[in-house]
Amino acid sequence: MYGHIRNLISQYYIAETRQQPDFQRRLRVLHAWGGKSEEGLYSLACKQSGIRPLTFDEVRGATDAYDAIFSDFLKRANGTIQPVFDLVLIDEAQDFPPSFFETIFHLTRDPKRIVWAYDEFQSLQELKIREPAELFGTRQDRTPNIANESLKGTYAGGIDKDFILGNSYRNPRIVISVAHAFALGLYRTGGIIDIIGERRAWDALGYTVKSPKKKMTFSEGDQMVIERPFETSRNILESILPDSIDDRQLVNSLPCANREQEVAQIAAQIETLVKLHGIAPHSIFVVSLATGEADRLFKLLRSDLSSRGISAITPGFVESASTFRVNDCVTLTTPFRAKGNEADVVFIIGADRAISDASFRSRNALFVSITRSRGWVYLAHSGRYSAEFGAELERIITDYPSFRFPYPSEEEVERRRVILRKSDNEIERDERLIREAAESNPELLIEILKSNPDLLNRLK
Repeated sequence: MYGHIRNLISQYYIAETRQQPDFQRRLRVLHAWGGKSEEGLYSLACKQSGIRPLTFDEVRGATDAYDAIFSDFLKRANGTIQPVFDLVLIDEAQDFPPSFFETIFHLTRDPKRIVWAYDEFQSLQELKIREPAELFGTRQDRTPNIANESLKGTYAGGIDKDFILGNSYRNPRIVISVAHAFALGLYRTGGIIDIIGERRAWDALGYTVKSPKKKMTFSEGDQMVIERPFETSRNILESILPDSIDDRQLVNSLPCANREQEVAQIAAQIETLVKLHGIAPHSIFVVSLATGEADRLFKLLRSDLSSRGISAITPGFVESASTFRVNDCVTLTTPFRAKGNEADVVFIIGADRAISDASFRSRNALFVSITRSRGWVYLAHSGRYSAEFGAELERIITDYPSFRFPYPSEEEVERRRVILRKSDNEIERDERLIREAAESNPELLIEILKSNPDLLNRLK
C-alpha cells in the first residue's frame, strides 16, 4: 500500500499547493508494525523511547500479536513517550487493539488531533464500533484519556466530529449487498451469524428498513425487510451501465468440479476480458480463500495465464509483498494482502470456504475479497460445499435489492459472537483438538456426549 497511498497524497497535494509533499521530514506513511526494511509505527515508537522492539517470533504464540507488542511497549516506556506527531490519520482502525490507540494518543501532541476510519464489517469479530473511552487508555485517576463525549457535536465550520459514510463509492450496489449478506449470513442454511438490531444502524450502513415499519429496535421473530437504495451506492459504473444490462450480471457464479478446474475457468475468463473486451491485466485481482492451497493454485494459474500470453504477479509468494500492482500484470493474492486495494474485476478462488469454515473467518475474508471490486465479481467454488454456496448466492441475488429474513434469537446470535470474538490462535487450537478427538477416538466422544445431555441438546 505504501506506493499507492503516497501517489494519492501526492496527486491531491500537488493540485492544491503546486508543491511536492515532504515525505522525509513532514509527512510519514507508516505500517502499524514495521520491520528491518520499512519503518512502522511500532518500530518508530520504540526508537523514540530507546526500547528494543520485539520480533514477531517473540509474540507468535500470543492471543493477539499486535496487542502484545503495543502493551509491552506501553509498559516498558512507562511515561517516557515523547509526542512526535501534530496529526495522525488511522486507516482500517477496526483491526487494532486498544493498546495501539493508547500508543497513538501518547505520540500525538496536544490538542490530540487523531482521526480514525472504521469499517466494522471488515472485522466481523464485532459489529459494534468501540467508543474512544475504550480505545485510548486511561489516566492515573482511571478517567479516559479521550471521553466519549469528545465525538459529539461539530468542529468550527459545522464539520461533524463523528461522520458515518453510508454511501459506497467503490462498490456497485449489487456487490456491496452480496458482501454484506454473506458476512452476516442472512441467507445461511445454518442460521444468521450476526445481526444489526437498530433501525438507525441499518440506516448508517446504507440500508432502509421496510419492515417492521415503526419499530426502532428489533426482536426475535420480526419479519425483516431491508433494502439498499440506489442513493447509497453512487458507484461510477452503475451510472454508465445501459438500462438493458441488469446489474445482477456484475456478480457471477463459477461452479466447478475441483480447484484445478476453478483455476482453468478463471484463466479462460481473464483471457476473454483482456483480449476480447480490452480490460487491462492490472485492473484484475484473483483472490484465493483457499489460503492453505494458495501457493500451489497461484503457480498453476500463473502458468496457465502465461501460456495465454498474460503476465501475473503473486505478491509475498514470488514478488516482494510491497509490489502489489504492476502495469499489464494480473495480481494473484490472498484476502489479507488485498485489504485496502481495489480493482475493476475480482475473481475469487475457493468461495465455498465461506460455507465450510465453522469459525466464520472465511465469511469475513469473502466480504473483504468481494468489496475489492469496483465492478465485476466472479465467485469460483467446488467440492462438498459448492452446491450450498451456489444456493445461498442465488437466494441473495433473487431478493436483491431487498433482503428478507426473520430476526434471530439473541441466544443464537450470541453463541456465534462468542466464536467470532475468539482469537485465531484459540480457534485453530480448539478446531485441532475437536478434529483429533473425532478421528482418533470417536467412540469416546460419543459416550461423552451421551453422558452430557445438556451439551448434546445444544449440539442438536
